[in-house]
Amino acid sequence: MKDYFPQIFDYLLNIEGLYSDDPDDPGSETKYGISKASFPDEDIANLTKARAEYLYRKNYWERYRCNLIQSPLLAAEVFVAVVNVNGAKVIKYLQTACNNLGAGLKVDGLIGPATLDFINNFRHSKAIVAAFEGEMYKHYCNQGKKKYISGWLIRNDGDFEV
Repeated sequence: MKDYFPQIFDYLLNIEGLYSDDPDDPGSETKYGISKASFPDEDIANLTKARAEYLYRKNYWERYRCNLIQSPLLAAEVFVAVVNVNGAKVIKYLQTACNNLGAGLKVDGLIGPATLDFINNFRHSKAIVAAFEGEMYKHYCNQGKKKYISGWLIRNDGDFEV
């Protein structure tokens, strides 16, 4: 299976931007989307792109098994979502989306063999993407933080292309 991570990482950086220290952001100081709240031992202000790439691959891409999702569009959607929202919660949204398409998965927040089997063998991967985006849209709209809604919805628009 092709490794889409480098392309998806570049896509993410276009969304996340560079350095920010917004006092209203619970992530606190952020660069390339890597937050001080999530990585308290990192020197965020001096974080390099290479270090950010390593952190993303290890802590999000591989941890949430995006590397095993065959659809690059779905892998990108899940990856961007787990970066922005609690990973287990995102996987539950993915499993719920799959169940809305008839999967019958246990909604446990883990991408195990059954979840991977469904998402990699379902004939209409774009339907999974659309259902997943719907679940994420509901999540973002229920956050009550209007200041950030536009940025969250940009992350959820599914315009990644291989």
